[in-house]
Amino acid sequence: MNKSDLINEIVSTTGLTKTKANQVIDAMVDAIGSSLSNGEKVTLVGFGTFETTKRIGRVGRNPKTGDEVIIPPKKVAKFRAGTNLLSRVNNWVCYESIQIERSVNFLLTFFYAWNF
Repeated sequence: MNKSDLINEIVSTTGLTKTKANQVIDAMVDAIGSSLSNGEKVTLVGFGTFETTKRIGRVGRNPKTGDEVIIPPKKVAKFRAGTNLLSRVNNWVCYESIQIERSVNFLLTFFYAWNF
């Protein structure tokens, strides 16, 4: 999915015009970018967290010539997916349902073993 596909999805879901949907996406990207550039963490509950981390400087190698190259330190943007997003991507069942299912399976096994 690219930006135009996302705009079309927003238009079909919300009834906004394409222009307004484009403005919403641009405003969201700008807000997240400005917060990250200020060193703030952006958390969208259920979706994920955007944050910046510092990468230390190091010595690398030019693969073509084999010469050593100094790679300066820099800040990089990082995204960590939230549990709801991971659940949708991986088709997971919520943790509570898994625990209930395990408990039921344990009880059934226990009762079967003891001929209840």
